[in-house]
Amino acid sequence: MTKDDIGYLGDVDEAFTRDFLRALQICDVPQFRPGQDCKKPKVLGSTLNFQGSLLCPSTSRGFHPDIIIGECISRIGPARKGEKNGVKLWNGHDFKMRDGGQMIEAVDGSHTAFHFHNFFSTIEQLRFKYKTYGHIHHTAKFAPLDVLNHELHFMVNCAMNRSQNIKSVQPFERGIASIDKANLPIAFQEVESYAQL
Repeated sequence: MTKDDIGYLGDVDEAFTRDFLRALQICDVPQFRPGQDCKKPKVLGSTLNFQGSLLCPSTSRGFHPDIIIGECISRIGPARKGEKNGVKLWNGHDFKMRDGGQMIEAVDGSHTAFHFHNFFSTIEQLRFKYKTYGHIHHTAKFAPLDVLNHELHFMVNCAMNRSQNIKSVQPFERGIASIDKANLPIAFQEVESYAQL
């Protein structure tokens, strides 16, 4: 990687939309111009969140994945000490946790990224995630899923076709039908086929 390349950091369940990636390739993106001061170099996706299934999208927007020009990334940029003009360069942790960029929506206000959160084949795999990964819950092996966090609460209510009672995570009024087909991942544009898998 060089200082002119673009660094991408996202979890395996996060992805930019195809249209947004194409726009980043052909448009003039101020954050990708050379000579950055590296104070606010991130471009963040405005993320459509799916909880456990394509059939359970929520109206709350996420803000990952993230991309930054190489000159602002630690050990790639021009400075040896991890700084440029007194500004700390960005490492992998900073990519995810540090403020300093712009979340970009599509022109029509729609999302520019997807988060396929908690997509697992079995409940055991989901429980293993919450028992061992970054969001550890020591009771994940036996506690009801909907008490572990608000995303799981939303997912369980959606799967059970129950009303949602958490203000921060709400379903679309008509579920997946509320989202323009063109704004879904290409692999999932035929929701009926996906639901039968």
